Amino acid sequence: MYFPFLPDLNTLLLLGFLASFICLLSKAYISPVVNHFITLACLFAISFCINSWHIRHIIDHQMPSVMEGLDLVLDVEVIGLPVIRSQSLRFDARVIMAQYIGQKYEGKKISDKNGVSLNYPSPTQVLTGKKVRLSWRKDAAREALRAGQKWRLYVRLKRPRGFANPGGFDYQVWLLQQHISATGYVKIQADNVMLVTGQPKFFDGLRQHLDHGLFSDGEKDLNGILRALILGDKSFISQAQWQLLVKTGTAHLMAISGLHIGLVAGFAFFGIRRIMALVWLLPIYQPSPLMLRLVPALFSILASGIYAGIADFAIPTQRAWLLVTIFNFAHVFGRTFSVIYSLILAAAVILMINPFSALQNGFWLSFGAVICLLFCFSHRRPKISGAKSILLAQFAVFVGLAALLNMRQLPLTYMSPLANIIAVPIVSFFVIPFLFAAGLGVFIEPGLAQFFLSISQWVMAKLWWFLQWLSQGDSLLWLFSSIPLAAFFAISATVLLLSPRALGGQLPGVALLAVCLMLDNKRSDTRITVLDVGQGLSVVVESDATTFVYDVGAKYSDNFDIGSRVLAPFLRYQEVREIDLLAISHGDNDHAGGLVGLLNNIKTRQLASNEVLPVDNLLKAKQPGVLRSTCLAGQRWDMGSMTLKVLWPDTSVPLASVGDEPHKHRRQVSSNNTSCVILLTLDNFSMLLTGDIERSVERRLLANGTLPMNIDVLIAPHHGSNTSSSIKFISHLSPQHVIFSSGYKNRYRHPATKVLKRYEKLDNVIWNTADDGAIVIHIDSEGEAQLMSERETHPKPWY
Repeated sequence: MYFPFLPDLNTLLLLGFLASFICLLSKAYISPVVNHFITLACLFAISFCINSWHIRHIIDHQMPSVMEGLDLVLDVEVIGLPVIRSQSLRFDARVIMAQYIGQKYEGKKISDKNGVSLNYPSPTQVLTGKKVRLSWRKDAAREALRAGQKWRLYVRLKRPRGFANPGGFDYQVWLLQQHISATGYVKIQADNVMLVTGQPKFFDGLRQHLDHGLFSDGEKDLNGILRALILGDKSFISQAQWQLLVKTGTAHLMAISGLHIGLVAGFAFFGIRRIMALVWLLPIYQPSPLMLRLVPALFSILASGIYAGIADFAIPTQRAWLLVTIFNFAHVFGRTFSVIYSLILAAAVILMINPFSALQNGFWLSFGAVICLLFCFSHRRPKISGAKSILLAQFAVFVGLAALLNMRQLPLTYMSPLANIIAVPIVSFFVIPFLFAAGLGVFIEPGLAQFFLSISQWVMAKLWWFLQWLSQGDSLLWLFSSIPLAAFFAISATVLLLSPRALGGQLPGVALLAVCLMLDNKRSDTRITVLDVGQGLSVVVESDATTFVYDVGAKYSDNFDIGSRVLAPFLRYQEVREIDLLAISHGDNDHAGGLVGLLNNIKTRQLASNEVLPVDNLLKAKQPGVLRSTCLAGQRWDMGSMTLKVLWPDTSVPLASVGDEPHKHRRQVSSNNTSCVILLTLDNFSMLLTGDIERSVERRLLANGTLPMNIDVLIAPHHGSNTSSSIKFISHLSPQHVIFSSGYKNRYRHPATKVLKRYEKLDNVIWNTADDGAIVIHIDSEGEAQLMSERETHPKPWY
């Protein structure tokens, strides 16, 4: 839950004071029963004040927007593990000193987009002591980068920023959760130099030493999985591996979970206790009963804390370590703590430390799994054990989390119980212990470390073969609609199904679940979404139970593409099970790069393009029934009440005659100018999708008389480049709304200033995904369109 605004500090102090005063007053003058509820309400108000102040403090520590894109020189200390790729490197650093290059900005003024005069702030005052995330493209100097080093780097920065799409991952709030004040890149042609080879902090040094000792040979396919299990670093897990884990419901194993922390705590506790019991038999020293309780508890807390620190204190490890600490101290002092109260205390501490944790799926899934197990097992008399308890635990977690996963539009697979029955014991009792042994071997004997690591790799390879065999076919489930009524019924059904058999709740639970399956959230209107995909394009049209997708955004690396990370989650959020028609305008990366990622996640009936795309083998292997077609002028698709008509490319026009650039650039230009131009019409509504066409194609379209006049929405050609949007073209179309799909502070400076002025002269309403986030167009039954932006309709304090 979030609020679109946060009260100022004075309001928070006043609210906190009033809550504290009412709480104290109620204890003196109000009955105990009423006082209990008043105390809870006051504590909630006080915690709200503290968390609001914390959130405001984090938001205010972002770099000022006036400094974005300026050349800076930073003295930084590298923290954490650098993530090294074939072409780039990403790392976090703490700023020691910052200044403008040449001091040409400090003390001067600038006017913002509203005409308000602003002073350029001092970089030293703004950035010193703050954490930044930097990327460094392939360069000889960067190969020596290690945690603890101090470097002088020439960089360009911008504020934390992420895509803003309905139901999408909020990368900006994730960065703020990591206390990152700015992101940017290192300029590779500058005089970047290492200043000092410093000593990293304890956990950074420990993680770096383990990483270098265990995974210096990065050629092994499953090393990314093993890194995630021991270091909590999931950045080396490939996209294909993630898809397999999601498909089998075992992705949670890649987070160092409470089970792993519990294993470490248990090994440490009972190991030290056994050693002390042996010492008890010696006449030299006999420990007291208090020492027999205290020493194992302290070692248990220390060992699990070190493991949680190696995992960079992710949310599941925080929860598990706090619970380990609570129960160990309860054991020492002979007290019994309620597990539920302990969970509430752990959640409160995590939220006090980092209030953004509540916005992460891991927070809810981590606590939800534990609550499901407690609810299922705590009321059983007598207690069950053995294989039956393992089966029941998997059933409880699968049923208990199904509603939560479905409501948050996360993948759910019916293979999950079977996969986890095999995978959880193997990972927990074979892979993890040998990884621990390998980690200890790094500090003793490198050969011993590699021996134990090879055993972990062998066991993981056998498990991976089993998961690959299990993942054959489509195993993803879509249980019910995400409408509130269905969610309420689903949660009620979950409680009934996991309740004691004596209550007889299983049959009503099944009945409620059947009601959930029958509820359908059919869309009565048409919805068009121009997604926020950075420097690229992706448009989704949902109408009459049909879905049309135009372009799929870019691919940035082997582990990140728009198709799998943005478009597929959005379609799941919209409860889209399959795409009826997918059109790719042309083969440039920013329009077609996410194609493979999308096809790996969402079923597609028909794929239309005018170029040969590198997905034929994928389609034959995973979606053999996809109909391939060519996008050519005159082609038409009737999808319910919606009509799609292709206006370009025209085979009657020689490709060589189209192009505004010299011959040496013909290949790039011809790719843009073969873009599939589609006119979408629905009742009285019309929209033109233009891809990356340039002025030469615009003239052709004007000459052949296929362009409509007075359209409702135009997707600006080529993201608003100077090579497109000629005056005659936009005057003929005379659109009411113009949408630019561009990246925030992109290096091409799209949309161009001249192009913006052309549209402004025609009194068009201008939208830009870089500033507005996703643009959603609702079209009613009469063809009236209403446009809304994601950042305006769903405001958040960090926007």
